[in-house]
Amino acid sequence: MRVRAGLTIPEVMVAMTLTGILLTLVYPLLTQTVKAMLRADADTQSQQKAVLLIEKFFSDFASTTRSSLTVLESLPAACFLSEREMSVPNLAVLRANDDYYPSDGYSTPIVWKKFVAMRYNAAEKSLQRMEFPYSGSSQPACMKPEQLAKVMDDFRYRGSERLVVGGIEALKMRATGDCSLTLELVAQQRADLNKSTRIQVVLSMRN
Repeated sequence: MRVRAGLTIPEVMVAMTLTGILLTLVYPLLTQTVKAMLRADADTQSQQKAVLLIEKFFSDFASTTRSSLTVLESLPAACFLSEREMSVPNLAVLRANDDYYPSDGYSTPIVWKKFVAMRYNAAEKSLQRMEFPYSGSSQPACMKPEQLAKVMDDFRYRGSERLVVGGIEALKMRATGDCSLTLELVAQQRADLNKSTRIQVVLSMRN
């Protein structure tokens, strides 16, 4: 019995033709599948950014007091008291009446340790967090919008600035009622995909 050493030229031509037809049929399906997988991955990543922003924001905001909330919609930024310890040491303590206004009441046994500011940086498309030491003990306090803008730009507190989450195309903040904050955000996807994740959420404090 003879074993053929190879294909003839006509057989090779037929095989190439069939392969070309097969690739022509399969390629669009593969392309669509890959694009769908990339879109799904981008959707997941952008949603994760949005969820992370909300979680980080809420972890500080949930336990504050309604009388301490200040919202600067033009930046946007929000500031409120926190009972957690300062995470950045040796920062200058805020001055009563100059940097904030103390209230007439007290929140015993809660002791307030700092102001927390969450602000959106449009140039870097990120949410950033800052801390300002507070020595008012159990006396709540609040910053006026102009005071908040001033202390966020004060070089003495730049060392407390931390990135919360990046890839945020747009963010709006506004106070809702006495104890809630509404966030409207657009999370960035990959540059080659003309889609974005839009979320609106209302955060409510417990105190």
